[in-house]
Amino acid sequence: MRNQGTSHSFFAATIIATFAVIAMTVALAEPAPAQTYNVLYNLTFGYGPGYPDQGMILNNGKLYGTLYLSGVNGACCGDVFELTDTGSGWSFLPLYNFNGNPDGWGPTAITFGPDGNIYGTTNGPFPAAVNIPGDCGWSGCGAVFRLQPPSRKLQGWTETTLFTFTSSNGAYPGGDMVVDSLGNIYGAAGDLEFNTAGVVYELSPSGGGWTETVLNQFSGPNGAGPTGVIMDRNGNLDGTTRYGGGGYDNCTSGCGTVFQLVPSSTGWTENVLYQFQNNGDGGQPAYGLTLDRAGNLYGTTTGAFSAAGTVFELSPGQGGWTLTTLYIFPAGCIPVSDLTMDPAGNLYGYASGCGDSAFELTPGNNSWVFTTLHEFDCNTGCGPSGKMAIDANGNLYGIATAGGTLNLGVVFEITPQQRRR
Repeated sequence: MRNQGTSHSFFAATIIATFAVIAMTVALAEPAPAQTYNVLYNLTFGYGPGYPDQGMILNNGKLYGTLYLSGVNGACCGDVFELTDTGSGWSFLPLYNFNGNPDGWGPTAITFGPDGNIYGTTNGPFPAAVNIPGDCGWSGCGAVFRLQPPSRKLQGWTETTLFTFTSSNGAYPGGDMVVDSLGNIYGAAGDLEFNTAGVVYELSPSGGGWTETVLNQFSGPNGAGPTGVIMDRNGNLDGTTRYGGGGYDNCTSGCGTVFQLVPSSTGWTENVLYQFQNNGDGGQPAYGLTLDRAGNLYGTTTGAFSAAGTVFELSPGQGGWTLTTLYIFPAGCIPVSDLTMDPAGNLYGYASGCGDSAFELTPGNNSWVFTTLHEFDCNTGCGPSGKMAIDANGNLYGIATAGGTLNLGVVFEITPQQRRR
């Protein structure tokens, strides 16, 4: 369980970092022969997926994802789509096509709420006027939306823009978001390009509308550029910031942090669980966290100034939080996604920079074993992006941003080798 009574101040001496350096020969392991890779659907319209940070979601046997800028029927600004296994193939259905204004453009994240609705974020909508105080420019500061499923057949999903950011209350939301049992929405927004270190926000239904509460305002020393949030069983919100936390080893804007927000009757308290040094422990985590049943957090760092990317575990204890580096990527390779964990504790993700690949990390007695599951080829999809979904049988589902029949990207399935554990 988490030790919530322990103080985790900015320079907390209780934080301990340990580095499990894994032999580089592991990184050169041959792809396991029993893996299978199947293209489920070749995208066939628009500009392709662009940058689908979302990846794939599996819900009730169907796959859901986003296309960043493409659109069907003349729509300009992105889609939320559904894929259904018909038994003889996968059927593609666009649930909603964004138009830029007033509904937004460039969907960046989606999640299912307990009510069966889809909630998500966009980079738009385009503002009614540009260059006004608090405006992020011609493209808008971003928004949070809801998609409600049809009540009758042949009807489409209904989109509602719940909240629009103005830069003073956040800008460019994205990454992991949470919808709790009461319908409150939690997420992160922030972009250093617009001189904001970012916020973690809560949106609550109120009087027929939605009210934003800024739970945490980042300032740089406590992190900058949050990448999203997840919620643990104690109701804490956990996440990473790509920058901030102090400037170490050429991270001029800081090497990034792992943070936790703890709720109380008087508000939320931010604890900085770890500050990356870019010195064996990694730096600049660009993606979100994965939580196991014991309360351990897993994530990736991209490195800075040619430093290697890493996979890390952060574990709570009575003396604070301990960072263990599970894997260091070879020079030039960086992880490019959130991690997916299966019930056995295996981790899955993507790496790029030395060829695109999907990988598995398997826990052992004293170290983690790295396996390349698939090396992407643009003939059948390349440029994987976002988090993989996993089903009850251990099959993995993802999206590639290019390649395939029309070089517009594909949705794919990877079946890992049979477990011997």
